Amino acid sequence: MTAPSFHGRPDATQKDWAIDRSAPGKVTGRLKRAMDAMIWQGLPRAQAAAKGPITDHALQIALKRPHVKAYYLSELEVLRLSTHARNIHVLEEIRDSTKNHMARVQAIKALEQLCDELPTARGGYELPGLTIRIIGGPAQRPMIDVTPTKSENAEGT
Repeated sequence: MTAPSFHGRPDATQKDWAIDRSAPGKVTGRLKRAMDAMIWQGLPRAQAAAKGPITDHALQIALKRPHVKAYYLSELEVLRLSTHARNIHVLEEIRDSTKNHMARVQAIKALEQLCDELPTARGGYELPGLTIRIIGGPAQRPMIDVTPTKSENAEGT
């Protein structure tokens, strides 16, 4: 695959590529355009990189950086949440309109499962398992006085 051209110019210089570059520790410019194309348009990495325009390899390397991963995961969460409401309506439509009883049962199961997976009041998701809560520190034990008594002092001298 050939390297993408910078704004349609295959003769672009390094100075041209420095324009619209992401600031350190941030996802902006060409990287953001490529990431958004991958997330919001569902493009494969190589095609999304061409939208940037950046190279596929540069996008692959960028995805290994913590701040880029964080951006990617946060945008995926936004995408998931934004499609969540529509998914519920589609499942209700299937449940109410189809004559296929198995499809209706599966739609009902999916709807009930979606309701079970809604975030808790804390903002997170409850996961199955055992939670151990330790409230407070260890009990205070009485202090033991270890100062020598007068009789012990007399014996030691």
